[in-house]
Amino acid sequence: NELVDFDNINYLSTQVRIEPIHVRRLINRIKDLYSAAAHTRGVELVTKVSPDMPELLRTDRHRVIRSLENLVGNAL
Repeated sequence: NELVDFDNINYLSTQVRIEPIHVRRLINRIKDLYSAAAHTRGVELVTKVSPDMPELLRTDRHRVIRSLENLVGNAL
């Protein structure tokens, strides 16, 4: 008899929180998280960040993390 409030779920899932993030640190964390999985599959996870990439970007940290994890996870 529980009702699900889909409007509330959609609202929560689309909220964007813009904040400064350290791009290189974030990429290195993702690399560290997935390096062991890559190694067990016989591949090396290599990252390269353009020197032109700003140190800080203002974006939604959680969405960037989710996107990078999906990309790397799917590649492995």
